[in-house]
Amino acid sequence: MGGLFGARHNPRLADPKLEALRRMAVLSWHHGYTVPTSALTAFTDAGYTIAQYETLLGSIASARLARKPQA
Repeated sequence: MGGLFGARHNPRLADPKLEALRRMAVLSWHHGYTVPTSALTAFTDAGYTIAQYETLLGSIASARLARKPQA
């Protein structure tokens, strides 16, 4: 189908709230608590709370710890 209609991948989600969650998850995975203030503002403007942001960070920290090879 990609050959017929063109293979264009759109990483954005249709739902703005889900897009805000995805963006914050990606930023937090790469930068931890040092995400840009504008990203945190966009996250809360989408309807999420700071408590939900902290839960997201805790989940990401657990996932990152589980990925580290045990010595």
